[in-house]
Amino acid sequence: MGDSCQAGGCGLKSVGVGVMIIGPLVMVLAGITVSTVALALRRLAWWIPLAAIAAAALLWFFGMAMIDS
Repeated sequence: MGDSCQAGGCGLKSVGVGVMIIGPLVMVLAGITVSTVALALRRLAWWIPLAAIAAAALLWFFGMAMIDS
C-alpha cells in the first residue's frame, strides 16, 4: 500500500486541486467586482453574475478533470 504521489506523478493533480478550489472563488469575486463597476457606471449588469457563476462551474469541472486524469 502506497501513495501514488510518491512516484512523482502528482503535479497535475495538485494543479487541478488549485484550479478547482481557487478558480471558482476568483471568478465569483471578479463577477461581483465587474458587476459593481457596471452598476456604478449605470450599465446593464444583470448578466455579469450569471456569466461568472457559469464560468466558475466550468472551472470547477475543469479542475476535476485535471484531478481525474
